[in-house]
Amino acid sequence: MLLHQLLQESPLILHTNALFSSDNPLHVASSAGHVDFVREIVRLKPEFVKQVNEDGFSPIHIASANGHLEIVRELLRVDQGLCRIEGRNKWTPLHFAASRGWPNLVKEMLLVCPQSLQDVTVHKETSLHLPIKNSQFEAVTHLLVKLITLIIIKIKLALSFVLKY
Repeated sequence: MLLHQLLQESPLILHTNALFSSDNPLHVASSAGHVDFVREIVRLKPEFVKQVNEDGFSPIHIASANGHLEIVRELLRVDQGLCRIEGRNKWTPLHFAASRGWPNLVKEMLLVCPQSLQDVTVHKETSLHLPIKNSQFEAVTHLLVKLITLIIIKIKLALSFVLKY
């Protein structure tokens, strides 16, 4: 693999970028859509997944904004809590995916972390407000389906509790 070859030639390559930029190599690989690099960097330096660059973005924010579904999946395998990590203006990866109209990313994040529907930005916008503002109606559809499903589950739980007593 190319990353292993680079590491043999320059063992400090995973540390070098930090000297010149606030982006770690995982930020760069996530932005470029290099799934194999992301997988290997995560294996070697799992602490990179939570690092936020000077612009306020973690690797999962960057992958979500760019529609890189496989990279988001790799990062969520490391830590499912990443779907709720706050970036600049308290935007989460779901906010980015929804606002940019990446329905498959929206579905993936809601599957892994349905509670992320509750997260709000500093402007008090939810993941439902943002795609509506940006005319990303397929993302809105997925968000509404998940929201309605969660409401139905809560109603069924409440009814089962009431009917028991």
